[in-house]
Amino acid sequence: MPKSAAKKTTKLSDIIGKRLKTFVTRCTKNNTLWGLHSTSGWLILSTTLDDQTEISALPVWSSKEAIHLNNIDTKAYLPTPIVFGEFMKVWTADLANDHLHVGLDWDDKEPHITVNIIDLEREFLKQRKD
Repeated sequence: MPKSAAKKTTKLSDIIGKRLKTFVTRCTKNNTLWGLHSTSGWLILSTTLDDQTEISALPVWSSKEAIHLNNIDTKAYLPTPIVFGEFMKVWTADLANDHLHVGLDWDDKEPHITVNIIDLEREFLKQRKD
């Protein structure tokens, strides 16, 4: 692997790690995260992982104010709070079984940061220990 590719990968993993830590800190502090829900269920979007692999993700936000998806038609969806502790205890198994990733504080300006539910759970447990 060329040195520049290794540096780019390291930088991306650092960005993801920082965003994950910040996201969990905010959600733990407020004991809430936000999703978009309609009568059909929760908003699930397709995105690419590593610019090649298409995955499905549940976008969630650390605050209601952080929800910005102007490029996606979300008129049928309402911002809906989810108790963070419940999300970590109940939802994680379902998301893992459905092979869904979690999109952290997605907006139209920044690249979408998507993590595996296991990584979210690890960061949550790590912060609970600290």
